[in-house]
Amino acid sequence: MSDENGGAPAHLLVDTDELRRAGNATLGDSDFIETASHHVHMAGSSSYGSGALSTAARQFSDRFSYALRQLAEDTDEAGRSLRGTAQAYEYMDTTVADQFDEMGHTG
Repeated sequence: MSDENGGAPAHLLVDTDELRRAGNATLGDSDFIETASHHVHMAGSSSYGSGALSTAARQFSDRFSYALRQLAEDTDEAGRSLRGTAQAYEYMDTTVADQFDEMGHTG
């Protein structure tokens, strides 16, 4: 995002409402993934018999559930980060505007 001459951008516009909505949606995805991690995967593995195949299916199910829990944690962190970024942009906009107002009133 630079001007025609390759210089620094004139301004940066961030839609903080959209950023916050994306964060909220991401948090919703995290909840969905977390819920999925609690379901029994490979529920029919006991019908595989008592041998190595049944054991492997249970181990796969446990590992898959663990991976989903980790994914849910990472997704939750991303959602919180998006919402925090929206808040930080709004804070900076307000702070800069206040500083400009103060500069205008002190001179």
